[in-house]
Amino acid sequence: AWSEFFKNDVWLSAMEKCGLPTEFYASRERDEFPKIKRNIYAGDEYFTKGEFTQAVKSYDRALENPSKFREKILTKLLNKKATALLKLNEYKKAYECFTQSVNCKSNDYAYFGCGVCQFNLDLDLNDNFKRLKEVKLFFFVLRLF
Repeated sequence: AWSEFFKNDVWLSAMEKCGLPTEFYASRERDEFPKIKRNIYAGDEYFTKGEFTQAVKSYDRALENPSKFREKILTKLLNKKATALLKLNEYKKAYECFTQSVNCKSNDYAYFGCGVCQFNLDLDLNDNFKRLKEVKLFFFVLRLF
């Protein structure tokens, strides 16, 4: 990883040779975007490991971040959180996230997620998901014979 290869003295020497002020780079105010990215990446890492509760917590921290970049990635972030909630069988919360995502920006992933939640919550399904439910029932019946 980075810490295995990072050599502070080499960086300081290079900055001095280039005339760059080290105090500026060490103490400057940074955007909040890296904080959002850290929370999203942590959530993705937890998700990959199957630690869906931790993933949701990381995504929530990213959603709470007041960064100016938050709006650019809000739809994807809500979809990530909703997918982790689906893995936890928390269909109602997932449905709310997917609906919020659709309200931010129309996207097929969130529409599909809403349908999956509606199916699992036995809510009124739109026509496409009603057909999916009928097909699933048809294949279940076929397995009985």
